[in-house]
Amino acid sequence: MKMNSVFQISVTANYKYVRIIKNVTERFLLSDGISEEDVYMIKLAIAEAASNIVKHSYCMECEKSIEYRVEKEGSKYRFIFRDYGRHVELSGIKSRDLDNYKENGLGVYLIK
Repeated sequence: MKMNSVFQISVTANYKYVRIIKNVTERFLLSDGISEEDVYMIKLAIAEAASNIVKHSYCMECEKSIEYRVEKEGSKYRFIFRDYGRHVELSGIKSRDLDNYKENGLGVYLIK
């Protein structure tokens, strides 16, 4: 079965627009019957991914765009981000050692 696009948006790569991505995700998932606890965790991961694009891929160059799409197949969802910034090999992205926790840097852990 093919995944169907549920919605897609494009926003300027600025932290203030991360809220829009979180809000549309929340409204869609709640209207689709997903629990508030699950929606909270998904929103946290979505916000981390979008923030990482702004910070790491675009290096705070706010005139660039982030494309965000949600796809659904049955009860499975796929959250897809597209940016046009600096390329990073996925194999090189590691989660922080939780024994060496600091105030930030948990984005990869939360997303996984």
